[in-house]
Amino acid sequence: MNPVIEIVDSPLEALVQVPVRVRIWIRPELQREQLECIRRERPNCLILVSDGGRTEAEKRLIAESRALFDDIDWQCEVHRLYWENNAGLYTSGSISSEYIWSKYDRCVFLEDDIMFSNGFLRFCADMLERYKNDERIMAVCGMNHEGVSDGPNADYFFSREASIWGTATWRRVNRQVLDFFNDCFSYEHARVMENARLNPDFRRRFKGYCANPEYEGHVPGTEFWRALYAFANNQLYIVPTRNMIINKGCGADSAHSDELSMLPRGMQRLFNAKAYDLEQPLVHPIFVIPDERYEKAVYRIMAVGHPLVRLYRKMARAWKIMRKRGVRSVARKIVSTFAHPKET
Repeated sequence: MNPVIEIVDSPLEALVQVPVRVRIWIRPELQREQLECIRRERPNCLILVSDGGRTEAEKRLIAESRALFDDIDWQCEVHRLYWENNAGLYTSGSISSEYIWSKYDRCVFLEDDIMFSNGFLRFCADMLERYKNDERIMAVCGMNHEGVSDGPNADYFFSREASIWGTATWRRVNRQVLDFFNDCFSYEHARVMENARLNPDFRRRFKGYCANPEYEGHVPGTEFWRALYAFANNQLYIVPTRNMIINKGCGADSAHSDELSMLPRGMQRLFNAKAYDLEQPLVHPIFVIPDERYEKAVYRIMAVGHPLVRLYRKMARAWKIMRKRGVRSVARKIVSTFAHPKET
């Protein structure tokens, strides 16, 4: 992979001064819609990251998705990090992350299936600037699990729990050294486990990665590290009071989710959720306090620490799969889940 940098000269000026990393993959119809979201706000820098295909069919789809970004029509610095062969999600992600942080101190991150309402990139840019030196804050999140949170009297609030669907963060967060996977930190391990007492999923994964660096079949991903920052360093997400993210990637080609019709209703509502435009000027919160009410709502929605809800959803999902694909499909799904557990 050899990065290619293009400086686009155009009469159309950039509207938002913030680098945006876009992952390009095998769903050109989604990528086309995403590009329209980006074009509305016209960021001054795009970092396009595209792994190579595993099959000839994937290579054709990737080429189609890449071609959509060939004609950026506003003033923009475009970085293209394109792999000819498939390096894998975690390898390409690690290399592209090193590239980004070698050049910029902040960045917005978009997967290929993430759409957003008008004002999201401006919101990220404003938050990245306002909290750039505040070590209490680790990331900006565009998704609100509730859709609209009625409690806060500002346009955003703070939480230790949030989604990684449409986020922004700083180099200072990426360069935190958390060498916790070492026996000499047994005391600290216990404190992390205590802080995460309401999140049994994270506790299981934390213990697993302490014992095996590829506990889930791969190195820890962004979601795990963000959770560790929250529980080990007491760091917080910024969450908008009204949701700004639409995830349209639930389908057969998605990396971390199943077909939408196969998911329980409690999970279906998170995909294709309503997104709200954000008006300026922003109303800022006075205090930096984690919203425990919202955190508990996220746990309930995601069935974290709610074993009966999780059991019901697993049964409902198995029933849906069995009705559509037969009993053997359920058995294969169970085997696949235990062999290669997904991040939740």
